[in-house]
Amino acid sequence: MGMPAEDYTFVRFGSMDEAYEDLKKVITELDRVTDQLYADIKKELGPSWQGDAQQYFDKKREEWNTHEKAMGEQLFQAASSVNIANGNYQAAERRNISIWSD
Repeated sequence: MGMPAEDYTFVRFGSMDEAYEDLKKVITELDRVTDQLYADIKKELGPSWQGDAQQYFDKKREEWNTHEKAMGEQLFQAASSVNIANGNYQAAERRNISIWSD
């Protein structure tokens, strides 16, 4: 009598490496896109944008930056967790192989 299929864990180490790198790219891309958005707004509106509208936008921009930073930190934590899990799975596989290789 064998183990039920749901008792097995199948891990693709390459896919975990890719997921780690992809999550890091999302962080970089998020920074790049928001920086470009702010640059485009300043370029389009230039010196004609002032007063209450600019102050309101600057206040909202601070809020967005806070949220962006939090999202970046969460994505970095997710990427780190994937990387740690990948290392743990690989170490477990090496240990299991060594049991049968001795």
